[in-house]
Amino acid sequence: MQILKIECYTFPVPFKFVFRHASATRSETENFLVRVSTNTGTVGFGEGCPRSYVTGETINSCRRFITEHQESFRDKVNCVNSLIQWIKDHDELIDANPNAFSALEGATLDVLGKHTSMPTEKLFNIEQENFTLKYSAIIGNSSSSTYHSFAKKYLSLGFIDFKIKLSGIVQDDQGKLEVWTQKSLTNSINVRLDANNYWSNARECIAYLKQLPAVFWAIEEPLRPRDFEGMFEVSEALGTKIILDESCITTEDIRSLSGNQWLCNVRVSKHGGIYRALELVAEIKKKKFEFILGAHVGETSLLSRATILLTQSVQNSQRALEGAFGTHLLSHDLTDPEIKFNNGGLIELSDLQCLSQPGFGMEVKADLLRQL
Repeated sequence: MQILKIECYTFPVPFKFVFRHASATRSETENFLVRVSTNTGTVGFGEGCPRSYVTGETINSCRRFITEHQESFRDKVNCVNSLIQWIKDHDELIDANPNAFSALEGATLDVLGKHTSMPTEKLFNIEQENFTLKYSAIIGNSSSSTYHSFAKKYLSLGFIDFKIKLSGIVQDDQGKLEVWTQKSLTNSINVRLDANNYWSNARECIAYLKQLPAVFWAIEEPLRPRDFEGMFEVSEALGTKIILDESCITTEDIRSLSGNQWLCNVRVSKHGGIYRALELVAEIKKKKFEFILGAHVGETSLLSRATILLTQSVQNSQRALEGAFGTHLLSHDLTDPEIKFNNGGLIELSDLQCLSQPGFGMEVKADLLRQL
């Protein structure tokens, strides 16, 4: 197999509702797609979600990465082993452009799977199992009425795992968390918070969080990225776990950490693709940290499919799972079939025919893409 062409696209589709958090407000997708074409006529697609406040990337920087490095990639990559070698040879380059490479790697794995008639899991010797995935409900920083409407809806649909975005306005956050203090919910619902790096020091963060109902078991990124000393202080003062997202991009970020207060939010695109995400999970497990398999707001089913590969690699042992919103959030999705959670946030893997098909097993609606 020989890669002949690498093309770049976006998928600018509106959301069904505006999603806000401390770092951004989003009303449409901001995704970077790559299409790889081979000499056998096989075509594959991959996705990244560049976020300037997470990895410093933009759609334009992703396009430049492909333009500058596609010749080397085309010349040297023709199988899984050569793909992994290219990754190892360009480790620092991918560190600086993880979402760009996530899209390129994903498209390449898709064509390699199709070329060898194997699902992507088999390319990494990962056994496929039919278990039940349970996704988290994620509620953004919205008005009180909108927040309570979403909370009521998710509860009525049977969700038990919730991620709540904080606003930084204490009265608002107090009111939003008050719903989870009901006796009927306290023993059956898991609530974690996400501050999106809102506070600049541990003292202010601790004082704020102590004013909130103590219904949460963890908080994600309460301080500036990689302020591990300050986040340790927050954990000790509140007796809560700390989830690392922007502070955990590469294995080097967590190498010096120890203790049972840390969890890592693992996202395929922010780590530079599936192979590097698998490597990071291996390092996390060595440290005996728990982990969440996460998602960026607005991911299409392509990245949801990639994350399912990670659930297979860890035998569904993640502490929580994000993503698979599909057209619950997007006005329309990019693939057929679409991967979208059902009531309770559940997906039965036995129901996903794409898992038994070569590559990602999904047909991309190429007419919806906008070429860069």
